[in-house]
Amino acid sequence: MTTMQGIIFGIISMFGFGLSNGISKKPIIKIGILQTLVIRMRFTTFLLFCLLLFSKKTYNLKYMLIALGISAFGYIPLLFFYKALEISKVGVVVPIANSYAMFTILGSAILLGETLNSKFILPFGMIIVGIIILSINIKQFKFSKGLIYAFFASILWGIFFVFVSFPVNVLGPVFTSFLMEFMGMIISTTHLIIKKQKIEKVSKKTIMEIFLISLFVVTAAVSYNFGIQYALVSVVVTLSSAAPLVSTLYGRIFLKEKLKFYQYIAILVILTGIIIISI
Repeated sequence: MTTMQGIIFGIISMFGFGLSNGISKKPIIKIGILQTLVIRMRFTTFLLFCLLLFSKKTYNLKYMLIALGISAFGYIPLLFFYKALEISKVGVVVPIANSYAMFTILGSAILLGETLNSKFILPFGMIIVGIIILSINIKQFKFSKGLIYAFFASILWGIFFVFVSFPVNVLGPVFTSFLMEFMGMIISTTHLIIKKQKIEKVSKKTIMEIFLISLFVVTAAVSYNFGIQYALVSVVVTLSSAAPLVSTLYGRIFLKEKLKFYQYIAILVILTGIIIISI
C-alpha cells in the first residue's frame, strides 16, 4: 500500500471539495440548493461518463447495485444537513456536520479492520478539531433541533465514506463515481418533482459556475476513490474532510470575506496536521 500516493489523492480531493463548496455559494443564493444540486449532478454524471470512456472498468452486477445503493444512502445525510440549515444557523450546523471524519475513522476500524499508525493520531485530531473551530460561529452557537439533524448527518456521512471502499475496490474509482453520481442525479431530480419545483431559466454565468463546481466535484470524488486504493480510508477521508480550509481561504481571497482571529489559528492547526501526515 503506497501511503504517500493516497495522501496526495486525499489532498487533491480536499481542494476539489473545498473549491466546489466555495463556488457553490453564488448559484445557491440565485436559484436555491435543490436546483443547484440537480444541475450539478447532471454535469457531473456527463463528465464522469466522458471520463469512463477512457478508463479501465470492471462490470460486476452485485457491486454495481451496491454502488447505487450507497449513493441512495448518501442522499439521506444530505437531507438531514439541509433540514438542519432550515431550522438552525450555519454557524451551528456546519461545524457538527463537518466532523464526519471521526465517524469514518471509527467505522473503518470496525468494518474494515484498519489499525491506525500512532503517528497519525495527533494530526487526525488536529485536523478534525481545526475544522470544527474554523466553521463554528461562537455567538450563534446554542443547542437547537438543528444540532440533532447535523449530528445524524455527520454520522451517516461518516458511514457513507466507509462503504464507498467496497465498490471502489472491485469496479474501480471512475466507474464507481459515475454510478453514484448517476443515482444521485435520479434521486435529486425525483426530489425536485416531489417538491413541485422546476428548474427555472438560469443565466449563462450561473450555468458556468455550476459547471465549474461539477469539475471540482468530479476531481474530488475520483481522487478520493483513487486515494483509498493506496492508503487507509481513515487517512484519505481525514485529508478530504479538511475541505472547509480551502473553502474558507477561497472566501477570504476571492469573496473578500473577513476571518476572525480564531479562524486563522484553526487554519494553522489544520495545515500543521496535514504537514505531519505528509512527512
